[in-house]
Amino acid sequence: METEKQAYEGLKPHQYEDIFFEEDVPLDDVRDDIKRTWVYYGGAIILLFILLGSFIKIPRQLELGFVIEDKFNSEQIITIDENIIIDSLFVEVGDSVEYGTPIAIISGLRLNQLLADYKALMVNLDMRGSQDSLVLLARKEQRYRVNKELDNKVSALNFNIEQLETTKVHKINELENNFKLLSTDYERNKVLYEKGVISLFDFEKSERDYNTGLNQYLTNKSEYEKEIANLAFARTNLNEQKKRSTSLTSELELTFANQSQSLKNQANYLLDLIKKHYGAFDILGNSIVLKAEKKGVISYKGPTGKTTPRNSPLLKIYSGPRYYKAVASIPASLIGRVRDSVEVKLKLTPYPHYDWGFLTGEVRNLSLTPNPDGELPFEVEIEDYGKLHSYVQKGMTGKLSMILEERSFLSYLFSKIKKEYFEASN
Repeated sequence: METEKQAYEGLKPHQYEDIFFEEDVPLDDVRDDIKRTWVYYGGAIILLFILLGSFIKIPRQLELGFVIEDKFNSEQIITIDENIIIDSLFVEVGDSVEYGTPIAIISGLRLNQLLADYKALMVNLDMRGSQDSLVLLARKEQRYRVNKELDNKVSALNFNIEQLETTKVHKINELENNFKLLSTDYERNKVLYEKGVISLFDFEKSERDYNTGLNQYLTNKSEYEKEIANLAFARTNLNEQKKRSTSLTSELELTFANQSQSLKNQANYLLDLIKKHYGAFDILGNSIVLKAEKKGVISYKGPTGKTTPRNSPLLKIYSGPRYYKAVASIPASLIGRVRDSVEVKLKLTPYPHYDWGFLTGEVRNLSLTPNPDGELPFEVEIEDYGKLHSYVQKGMTGKLSMILEERSFLSYLFSKIKKEYFEASN
């Protein structure tokens, strides 16, 4: 290398031109420019990453299991609080029923006892009705005879009173006219005595006749009135006897009616008790025929010919349009993170969401206090059934998802860093 350098040192300028070409000129040092370019691009990428990490939100989702239930409880579930036997069914699943449609014949130990008690009361009521009718008939015939006799006596008394009234009028008028004559003589003799025309003896005799006529008038009048009063009192007594006779018959009739009504009330109580425990019914021997209490469609029927356990469904009847809701619970670790009106997506287990889609709705009726399991129950009001409108049924299960929050990537990153820091420092 040193030898080559010495060979070049003695050359003239034109000799250099003959030896070197332009492309043989050494290149400039560009390493600093390349570094600078990488810094610029790296900074831009970092800035873009920071911007994306700050503004692009990443949702945090919650998935829970749910069950589909009837929204308006429009399904009537027929259950009975005892073990019973469905002897026969008149309907099948899918049949439409109206109010009063016979749907099943059932029997049971308690039901049989109630029916036996009711029939015994009805037999007693029929027998009592027949006996009471005979007794009342005899009592009314007796009352008729007594009242007839009393009416005759009253008529006789009325005749006597009328006769006495007539006699009294004539006699009193006669006495009154006689008394007026005596009174006139007395007043005239009094004036004559005062003038000295007649003697004291004649005047006193006139005065005695006047007093005698007055006493006779008042005495006879009083005796007539007393006799009339006695007859009227006797008539009143006879009328009272007639009233008492009628009253005794009415009381007996009322007593019989009350006894019959008491039996009827007991029978009606048993009918009400049967209806309360078993529903609308008709009696058929030692069984009852259950009748539909609502218009609807049979959605479930129990087994026939064997004992159905207490409170187990015998039949189910949908009585209106089918509207559903989803029911779920928030775990204790997430209490406070879910609010009403949060949008929810529901994925049904029998229908994969990637083929059938999902239901959408909102959180409703979020409980304010935990249930015995420490979870907060809530409902989802289904707003859009999508392609599953005709397939949703009560009792279906699945998974629901909802967005709890949306945070940027940097927020998640710093949250992780803070968590690690606090866990390390504590």
